[in-house]
Amino acid sequence: MSGKKNISSCFLPQGGSFTGLLRDERGVVAIVVALLLVVLIGFAGLVIDLGHLFYVRSNLQNAGDAASLAAAASLPLGSNEARAQGRILAKKYIILGSTVNLADVDIELGTWDKGTKTFTVLAEAQEAEANSVRVVTQRTEARNDPVPLWFMPVFGNKTSNVDAVAVALFRPFICGAIIGEKRVTLNSSATTDSYISDHGPYNPFTARKNGDVCSCGDIYMNSNAVVNGDATPGPGKSVTFSSQAYVTGSTEPGGCPVLPDVELGTVATVNDNDTIGMTRDGEDPFPNGPYDLELNNADELV
Repeated sequence: MSGKKNISSCFLPQGGSFTGLLRDERGVVAIVVALLLVVLIGFAGLVIDLGHLFYVRSNLQNAGDAASLAAAASLPLGSNEARAQGRILAKKYIILGSTVNLADVDIELGTWDKGTKTFTVLAEAQEAEANSVRVVTQRTEARNDPVPLWFMPVFGNKTSNVDAVAVALFRPFICGAIIGEKRVTLNSSATTDSYISDHGPYNPFTARKNGDVCSCGDIYMNSNAVVNGDATPGPGKSVTFSSQAYVTGSTEPGGCPVLPDVELGTVATVNDNDTIGMTRDGEDPFPNGPYDLELNNADELV
């Protein structure tokens, strides 16, 4: 009898071989790898689609922020104008090839409580008391424009709803001495600047650049008109230049200037309007009505 043993018979089933066993193991590994690939692709698709949705929501938030700020700044002009300005600003944003369109129900007027940081929607009849605006921007199936997904359709989810909410508080806009409710027009060599009366009489050589001009509407700068300061048109409005006219400060649109409440009393029948508000050259600065300020030929308000 020999003391040698058949090693293969100890580790292999009867009739088996190393080659067959390795072939079986490779088949099992291939199946496991295939299953893992499906899972990995699913996770990768989920991550990509989630990133896509976050991108859309970020852009919706930007559009909502801009729209709510524009609407809040226009509250003094009434609820209709506030909503109109909100829609105009929202349409400037294009997301996935489509502009952001707001319906009236997407722009809510209400009150903001700073203490509790809560927004309360006002009824239509009370909207004149609003001090804030809430805007909802959305891409939803109910609006027939949900966000399309790239990988999730494999698992049955072709689209997703996305929305964002923004709230803006109206702050009264404080402006300089020259305010035009509907518009401001500066013609010829009209100039604005400022000085500190406590330092003595006005001197054009030491004048300061705080001669701000504001309006709820547009501001027109003609010929050689100069504003030494900011020219601030109303929400969605602009400053229009011609010839050599210029502004030393900002021309960015702002909020509509809020004028202080005045107790009129008997001013309608007893007044001295004939001696109030005339220019240095004795011209009426409101030749076209009480809301249309106009200065000509280097004339000045005194």
